[in-house]
Amino acid sequence: MLLEGLYEAFGDPLRVIELANMQVVFGHTKRAYQILLMAQNRFAKSKDPNFLYELNEQFANVFFEWNNLEKAVEHRITALEYARIIGHRGKMHIALGNLARTLQLNNQFNEACRYFLETLDYVEEPELASFRVMYLLRLSQSLYELHDVQSSRYYFHQIDAALVKDNYKEEYQKLENGLTHHLANG
Repeated sequence: MLLEGLYEAFGDPLRVIELANMQVVFGHTKRAYQILLMAQNRFAKSKDPNFLYELNEQFANVFFEWNNLEKAVEHRITALEYARIIGHRGKMHIALGNLARTLQLNNQFNEACRYFLETLDYVEEPELASFRVMYLLRLSQSLYELHDVQSSRYYFHQIDAALVKDNYKEEYQKLENGLTHHLANG
């Protein structure tokens, strides 16, 4: 009943997914999950890759917020499959980056590196420099966790420190200190 009202109010399934996203943003993950389940059931026969991409990204966001990283990874992989079908560069770098970060937080560093590396191919444009910096930092962190200090240092040195956003500066500094320590104690 709720979904029928939402669908009538918003006009298409993607608007319903946007509503679920807003619920996640405002911390109402249970409500978001219910909306997503209803959308999934209502549009179960949909073959629209945009809808299926967004649906899986939002399911992943809910599970991520609930710290169920395994389920989040499952949905991120599915979202990436649909992003590949769509072929939109923006969706690709978001799907790849989200999957890589979720894998990183789940201590799956080898897989995270694989996806962070692929993500870099989609953020070469100057207007995406802040994304590139973030992905390089995350890649370098993952390599450091794998004790591949040489590769970590290689990608770390590609980061333009002036473009590191405030919310990443502490992580940047911590990694820089770790790499410096390894160099000094080599």
